[in-house]
Amino acid sequence: MSSNDDNYNYRIGNNGNDNGKIILAAVLSLFAIVMSFIILQIYYRYLLRQQASLDRRTTQEALDEIHSIESPMAGFDPLAMASLPKFIYNASAQLDHGEEVTECSVCLSTIVEETMVKLLPNCTHRFHVECIDMWLSSNTTCPICRTLAEPRVRPADSNLCSGVQPIVSPLEDSMPHGIGTRSSSFQRMLSR
Repeated sequence: MSSNDDNYNYRIGNNGNDNGKIILAAVLSLFAIVMSFIILQIYYRYLLRQQASLDRRTTQEALDEIHSIESPMAGFDPLAMASLPKFIYNASAQLDHGEEVTECSVCLSTIVEETMVKLLPNCTHRFHVECIDMWLSSNTTCPICRTLAEPRVRPADSNLCSGVQPIVSPLEDSMPHGIGTRSSSFQRMLSR
């Protein structure tokens, strides 16, 4: 063997050792990258779970707040519900007046003769007593037309307030003292 062969074998031997180190470094680097990727995936899923948990808590708190706000207004006042007019339904009298056969829109059945019904005063719709009481325990409106079920207060005589006159005119009340007093006394003399 010549020195060239020794030199060649020396280079191959060193390259073989260097190749082993490079392969080992590549395998360790690849292992480190894969482990880093797995750790980042686990951390990302942890953050997603935390965010979802926070969103659920926030949503639940918001829903609880909405329900606590709506709870007092959720249903009709039981005393007002008891004061709604009740009567025994007479289908023949209703048909004589030209009305159609009445259906309870809560239970979707026809109201038959001699059945106890309630009348909503604002819209005059009729319902079975049990049906409308159940409806009004969670709602405040008519199930047909959505008119408020609570009776509205109407004055008995619409001319009741027409005779009331203000003592001081709005113009005189808004002016400084002394201004407008002559014109108001002048107006009083004219009105007599």
